[in-house]
Amino acid sequence: MIIPDRGRKKWAAAFILPEHAKIIGRMYDAEYDVAQPQLEEQKVTELNDTLAEAIEFKRTIRVKYYSNNRIQVFQGDIHKYDPINRILHLSANDSIEKLFVYNILEIEPV
Repeated sequence: MIIPDRGRKKWAAAFILPEHAKIIGRMYDAEYDVAQPQLEEQKVTELNDTLAEAIEFKRTIRVKYYSNNRIQVFQGDIHKYDPINRILHLSANDSIEKLFVYNILEIEPV
């Protein structure tokens, strides 16, 4: 009687060391990395106008920004703007998100 054998499938997972698994995990994560987009001057002017309007009228905004090689989205109210360091503080649900203005890609009022 012949016993069915799985061949290489049986041993494939057994020879992966924890260090190899970490490297493979980082490799898979790196596939989704995005290079930081460079905004044109017209888009930057538009972002500044939208931001000034949102600060003046205390509107809730949705911000698309670049962080950790990914594009993130955050929605909240403007808590504070630091023009010297160019940091925008957004608050939502008892949490405050600090965003550098040069990482912001898009601002839209909600």
